[in-house]
Amino acid sequence: MSRDPQAAAGQDPSCSHELMLYRATRFRARLLGLHAYGDLPWHAGLYIAPCSAVHTFGLSSPIDVVFLDRRHRVLASRHSVRPWRLAWCAAAAAVIELPAGYCLACPDYPRAIRNALASD
Repeated sequence: MSRDPQAAAGQDPSCSHELMLYRATRFRARLLGLHAYGDLPWHAGLYIAPCSAVHTFGLSSPIDVVFLDRRHRVLASRHSVRPWRLAWCAAAAAVIELPAGYCLACPDYPRAIRNALASD
């Protein structure tokens, strides 16, 4: 019987893939947000900057929202923000939108975000 080494270490095996971030840094891209991408694959998210607030108006499913400071450190996160809601953090300089449940399933998500932002 083979054991998954990540599961044995208490890590969700679905978190072993590298996070990929789409970028929305121009006005039109920030305005469209996830509407331009549809449902995100598990290991993909949307980086929006500058940004301190997002809405989920018109989305078909919940999302996780992570607020970052200017140095891309996590300030706050909101898990499974349902459609037709607002989420904000006044001190945030950028926001990452992820599939709902990603932050809870992958507790090392701040590292995954830093790596994804550094690779661009």
